[in-house]
Amino acid sequence: MPARKRNRNRVTSKPKAVSLTYKIQKQDGRLVQVCRAAFLGIVGVKKDRILRLAKTFMYTGKTPKENRGEDHVKDKKEKKLSLKTFIESLKCTENHYFRSDTPYRVYLPCDLNIRKLWKMYNDQADTNVKVKHCFFRNYFNKNYDVGFGTPQTDICSTCLQYKDKIKRCN
Repeated sequence: MPARKRNRNRVTSKPKAVSLTYKIQKQDGRLVQVCRAAFLGIVGVKKDRILRLAKTFMYTGKTPKENRGEDHVKDKKEKKLSLKTFIESLKCTENHYFRSDTPYRVYLPCDLNIRKLWKMYNDQADTNVKVKHCFFRNYFNKNYDVGFGTPQTDICSTCLQYKDKIKRCN
């Protein structure tokens, strides 16, 4: 005796809304109809993904838009341009000891750091071009060769003269 009885007169399943045919393009350009198992094995995707694509195409007439991997930062070009003008407006000094080794390396005062620069930028920036700290840090590190504080391994005569002048003024 069966565990459950079912009424064979009643139709319980819905009729199929759509029937799919699976075709693969051969090297000579001809399309060959294959079964679903072969199609899924060749393409390397699961059945549900194919059915979702077919259903979306049937209702909208378009394939669904891929949302993965998109850059979610809005107005990125405008923000980068604003960051560029801000960073290039900063007063930098050269390292006069090793100019030939690092000709493009410049230095900001030692009391600054990236977080302080980011706060200064966001304080003066409009609301539509304000950025997060990680965005500022990545842009700053990738596009500029800027250090903080002048390296003072030993002091040259020019530096000594300037320090003496500063001390005499006080």
